[in-house]
Order: sequence, then structure tokens, then C-alpha cells
Amino acid sequence: MTSRLLKQIKDFNPKALINSEKYRQYIENSESEILRGISKLITLYTIKQKGEEGIYGYKLAQDLKKDLKNALIIKEGTLYPILRKLKADGLLLSKKKEYNGRLRSYYKITPDGINIYNHLMGFLTNLISSLSQIVDINIELNDERYLICPNCSNRIESNKISEEYCKACGLNLDHFQKKEIK
Repeated sequence: MTSRLLKQIKDFNPKALINSEKYRQYIENSESEILRGISKLITLYTIKQKGEEGIYGYKLAQDLKKDLKNALIIKEGTLYPILRKLKADGLLLSKKKEYNGRLRSYYKITPDGINIYNHLMGFLTNLISSLSQIVDINIELNDERYLICPNCSNRIESNKISEEYCKACGLNLDHFQKKEIK
């Protein structure tokens, strides 16, 4: 898994700071740490979007490449271990289906996977929103579709706002549902 920046290093001036070994190593390690968690999150997101049909690994890799516009590249050698880990953690199910005489493993998200996805997405949303104030970027949240639990950052979809308590932490949500969710 690499970022697009590291793939384009050859396009920078050879004397640029990013071409120094110390600087480049630091950037590669930092980006890798950030991307590791994001890769799991976007993998869950993409599989969640496929619903009951599920998606097989190669198609998932192609969809991620297209959807991320090559900003994040998850090679198959990285994707399959992510899929195995998510499956082992009970966040994904896989089912073998035959296609043109070959077996493919189709992945779909479990209810636990959806809960973990919602929590991580809420956490990421709060983090990006908070960081945007520090790093001087403008982030527009789609808060008509979601409520982010103010206690634990769990993301609750608008069609589930009627629940009285946050599923993740148990916070009573009555006071936080004042806004009419569309």
C-alpha cells in the first residue's frame, strides 16, 4: 500500500528534500502508519456498498483503484491479507462462487463489520473535522445523513436516528436529535 506521492518521486527534482534518504524514510513510515487504518476502513466501505451480493478480491482491488483515483494504491499483495484479517476478526464473511469454471471468494460485511465501520467512520469524521481547523482547510460534513455520537464518535445513519441510545457507547441521544435529519 503506497500513496500516490511516493509513486511519483521520480518526477521531483533530484535535489528536492523528499529525495534525501532520511526525509523520504520518515515520510514513507508516517504515510504507511496513516494508510494502514484507512485501507481497512475503505475496504469495509467498498464491501458494504455491494450489499448481499458481495464482491470478489480482484474486483475490489479494481474498484478501490478507480474510486481512489490512484491517491492510495492497495496492491493485491496487501489487499488479501487485509481481507483475511477482517474475516478473522468477524467483520467479513466470504463465500466461494464459481465463475467461468473458477472459484472466487466473494466478501460481504457482517453486522459487526457494519458497527465497526460506523464507529471508525465517525472517528475519522471527527478527526478530520478537528484537524481542518488546525491545518486551515475547509471540510463540509454531510451531517444531514448522519449523527456522530458526541461521546464516542460512532456514526449513526439517518434511518437509525430514531434509536434512543448510541449502539456503541449507550449515550442517550434524545438531546442530540434536535436537527431534523433528511
